[in-house]
Amino acid sequence: MPDRRRRQLLHTQRLRRIFLNLSTDDGAHNRFIPFNAPPHSADRELFDERVLGMDADEAARFWIDQRIRGLQAPRTIPSAELAVRVVGKLPGAIAYVRASHLTAEVKALRIDGRAPGQAGYALS
Repeated sequence: MPDRRRRQLLHTQRLRRIFLNLSTDDGAHNRFIPFNAPPHSADRELFDERVLGMDADEAARFWIDQRIRGLQAPRTIPSAELAVRVVGKLPGAIAYVRASHLTAEVKALRIDGRAPGQAGYALS
């Protein structure tokens, strides 16, 4: 879960709000810009299940319903490498990728006080 902001701790519910495109900003009132992995990818399905609490079909139905109401889903980025480049360059951008894709330009976020690799990390 790379992000350029200094604050590196999120709670699962706040992360959920960010990726449901609900009004959420950081401590400096800068809006988060979420980016999703491609639909039906293993990373997307894990994220949707663990953070959004939806399987792939539920997530698809949810976003169809939201589009009808005028709310857009987060943009999809086709690869982890591109996601890391975008997050590294775009202030407020946030995406989820495997730890092996992280670079010096982005940092993994702690979720609910746990770092990637720790027991109980939301995206392990």
